Amino acid sequence: MKLQLKTSRVIDYLPKQALAKEFPLSNYKSVTQVLSDPRQAAWFKAQMKDKNSPMAKATRLGTKTHKALESGESKDIFISACLSTFAKEILVDLEEVWGQEEWLAHPLGYKGRFDGVGIFRGKLTLFDHKKTNKPKTKSGLSGYFKQLAAYKQAHEYLYSAFPIEQLAIFNIYGTQIESLGASASILSAEETAACITQFNERLV
Repeated sequence: MKLQLKTSRVIDYLPKQALAKEFPLSNYKSVTQVLSDPRQAAWFKAQMKDKNSPMAKATRLGTKTHKALESGESKDIFISACLSTFAKEILVDLEEVWGQEEWLAHPLGYKGRFDGVGIFRGKLTLFDHKKTNKPKTKSGLSGYFKQLAAYKQAHEYLYSAFPIEQLAIFNIYGTQIESLGASASILSAEETAACITQFNERLV
C-alpha cells in the first residue's frame, strides 16, 4: 500500500540546526516532557519492560503505523490496511500537506516536532496521527490536543504569516483488519485557546 499525498512546500520550514542558532534548544524541554506525569511515566516504563504486555504491543503497532503514515507506504499486511483505511476516511479531505515531522521551538522554553500541517477540509490544519485499539473520543484525546496547542503556538510564533486555523487528530483504530476505522477529531477555537492556556501553565 502506498499513500498518494499531495505535498506543497508553501512554508520554508527551518531545520533543527537553524532553530538551534535562534534558541537554546539544549535547555528547552520537549512538549511531551512538559506535559508528562511522573506517575504515568513510571507506569508506562514498567509496562514496556514486558515486551508481551498489551501496552508494549500497542505501542509497537502505533510506532509502525506512524512511520508508515510518514513515509506513505508499508509492505506489512496490517499496516497497509491501516494506510488504506486512512486513505478512505481521512486522506479524501486532506487537500495538501505543507510539512511533516518539522521542528518547532518557542521562547517560552519548549521545543518539539509536529506530525503534519496542511489543508484539511478547506482550513490550514496542524494535525497528529494516533493509532489506538479502540476509537477515541475528543475528551480521550485531551492530552494530545494540549501537545498540538503547544505546536500551534510555536508555529505561529515562527511562521506568523500562516496562522493555523484548526487542530485535528487523525485516529486510526482497531486490532483486526476487518474492524479498522478512522476518524478526525477537531478542536473549536475556544477549546484550542483553553489548551494553550493549560499548556503554558505547565511551563511555570
